[in-house]
Amino acid sequence: MTIIDLIRHGEPDTSIHDDCARPLTLLGRQQAQQLARQLHDTPYTAIYSSPLLRAVETITPLASAHCLTVIRDHRLVERKMPNWFATEAEFSGSVAHQWEDLRYCRGGGESIQAAQSRYLAFMQELPANAWVAAGAHGTAMSSVVEAATPGAGFRFWKQLRDAEGLRVTMHSGAITQLAAFRSK
Repeated sequence: MTIIDLIRHGEPDTSIHDDCARPLTLLGRQQAQQLARQLHDTPYTAIYSSPLLRAVETITPLASAHCLTVIRDHRLVERKMPNWFATEAEFSGSVAHQWEDLRYCRGGGESIQAAQSRYLAFMQELPANAWVAAGAHGTAMSSVVEAATPGAGFRFWKQLRDAEGLRVTMHSGAITQLAAFRSK
């Protein structure tokens, strides 16, 4: 059995439009510290992260609390978006279209199905006895929910908040259980 705690990054500074360099806000850093306290007693064997700064900044306090090094894994990045959206309505419309057709991607972007494949490959390659935490992203986490429970990913995405988690239990490479958790 493998247990993976996918942890969505804390509140990001959305005034920074560079996806790779977008840091956490002060609240986001506080959320990361709270998660480290909340998950302090979890017996993690490894800590992974998307290489995007907001995910690394979220997971680093947890890694420090467990005396583990953050292992950056490119498969954990958020789905690739072609550019910054001009309006919230434009973003929402594109997201809704992607959840209606998991293979859809906006010019130069990446489909939810592609992000889902990366996340599933990452999780399936972990050792059978691992318990890991991974700094992750909302849409990609929701794609994991969709893989386990078709039709539930979009609802999960709409309800997911910053610094919340999804505990995924796997056996023989298949998802056997999902449990969402919130920071306290």
